[in-house]
Amino acid sequence: GFVNYVEETTKLMIPLLRFYFHKDIRTVAAESLPYLLDCVKLRDNDYARQLWQYMNKQLFQAIEIESDHEVLGELFLSLMY
Repeated sequence: GFVNYVEETTKLMIPLLRFYFHKDIRTVAAESLPYLLDCVKLRDNDYARQLWQYMNKQLFQAIEIESDHEVLGELFLSLMY
């Protein structure tokens, strides 16, 4: 399945959490993270934990600089996963 592409996709999505020019791109990037984590949870819990720690750090960094309330909501929802 898609699990083979999770790491590469995560590396593409994380920088989009801070894509200044379009809030919808930041929103979709935040929405995608829980689904990516779901893909690896079924395969390897240790890797899922490491991936979550990385995502968590990046989400907090994005939250610190985000000014749009809708995007902030999605960032927080991704954290609650």
